[in-house]
Amino acid sequence: MSLLEDRILRIVELRRKGLNERAIAENLNVSSEDVKFYESSLMDCLQRANSGRGVSAICREMRISQLVLTAFANYRGVEISEHSELNPERKERYEQIKTFAEQGFTAREISERTGVALPVVYYASNKYGIELKRAGDKMREEIKKLAEKGLTKKEIAKEIDVSYSHTKGICRQLIKAGEINSVKDERKIARFERRPEIDSMAEKGLLLKEIGDRVGLTGERIRQYLHKAGLHEKRKEARRNIAIQESERKEVLENLLCGVLSRAYNTEEDWVTRKAFEYVLQRKVEKFDSYSFETLVEFFRKYEKAKNSGKKVSLGNLVKGTGIPYLMGASIVLKAVGLKTLCQPTYRERESTPKEKKEALRRIVKIGSDLSSVDIAYFLRIPGRVASQNLKRYGREPRRGLRNMYFDVRGNRKKTNSGRKDLTYRLASQVYEAVDLGYGIEESAFLLDTSDRVVQTALAHRGEFSNKISKTLKILYPGRTSRKPYKDFRD
Repeated sequence: MSLLEDRILRIVELRRKGLNERAIAENLNVSSEDVKFYESSLMDCLQRANSGRGVSAICREMRISQLVLTAFANYRGVEISEHSELNPERKERYEQIKTFAEQGFTAREISERTGVALPVVYYASNKYGIELKRAGDKMREEIKKLAEKGLTKKEIAKEIDVSYSHTKGICRQLIKAGEINSVKDERKIARFERRPEIDSMAEKGLLLKEIGDRVGLTGERIRQYLHKAGLHEKRKEARRNIAIQESERKEVLENLLCGVLSRAYNTEEDWVTRKAFEYVLQRKVEKFDSYSFETLVEFFRKYEKAKNSGKKVSLGNLVKGTGIPYLMGASIVLKAVGLKTLCQPTYRERESTPKEKKEALRRIVKIGSDLSSVDIAYFLRIPGRVASQNLKRYGREPRRGLRNMYFDVRGNRKKTNSGRKDLTYRLASQVYEAVDLGYGIEESAFLLDTSDRVVQTALAHRGEFSNKISKTLKILYPGRTSRKPYKDFRD
């Protein structure tokens, strides 16, 4: 904002507050004559604006913005005429613009016909409400008419002298809006020639790759050709008929084979032959793996021999020299004829945690203990994994106890990761039990596979550690009367 505009707005503000010319001059540090001059000049501008002169031209001449002039006009209660009289030349020009706009010409066409700059056409349109036809709308109408005549997109683009991509985009908009159904695309109107040799092979139901190899094309190109030629479903039907014929032929051969085998072997007296024949019939129904009849006879002969001798023979030994390539195949053969393996795997039953030990773990969670889950598992004589899972299930946060820690004789806690120097409550309990039995420090360290330093540290803090171990043992075994920091598991 310029200094002149700032002073005019300050004068308007002070006038609204009721100050006279002298007071306004003192506030602005100017003379009273300057204030009068500003006001008289602005009133002259308002009179010229209402007499037909353009407001923008007056503001440019005064070097002020229209907002400043409007603010002064509002203070003085003067209305600025929005439609000032035009000079004859400009009025004639605007009339031409209006006439061409009513005839449906676009802004660019009006500019070319009247010689008026394009921004002036847009200015006249906005100022006097002249509705101009957009070039896009006119182009849409032309494309719509040409598409209805059957022209392709490329022909339409050439006719209206625009790019092909632009024409394609407008066609897509017209189709989406439902104004036209479709537009021909010469790129999709490819020349299609029928090939009798491909048609003949497709009607016979040959595979796509087989047809492609014979005519020198890929299977995908054959698929595209059949789709355009309308032979896709016909070929699929031929493939289904071939599959049915193959299945019937296979069934006839299997029935013939079963008849030959039943006459060649005495199935009522020979157990081995009967089991082989049973698998052949079962495979026909269940679709098991196919093996030769001689392979099955050899396999069941070895099975019968091992079973009669009472030996436990693995599947690996059974399939050796029989022609059955893998163990799972032998297992399927035996299962199909209702036989079991001669060497059944043994499974160890899972031992459940006794109820009283679960109750002890619940008491640990309820009362609390400084011992870790591994230490508690040792005193309860259960796996550490079981103790950890149950304590976590009952709501106890994991605790490290004294794991990976040791205490020196001065009582300073130090960390170590080397060897068996770590001290746990379990190891401390074992140290106290060994010492009470009369073993020395070196002997206890040797028996417990640890260092002399760890044993000395455990003994130096026996009062602290024993108290925590005894409290935990009291929780685990409420009826316990001994106060020793270890439990005699022989009881």
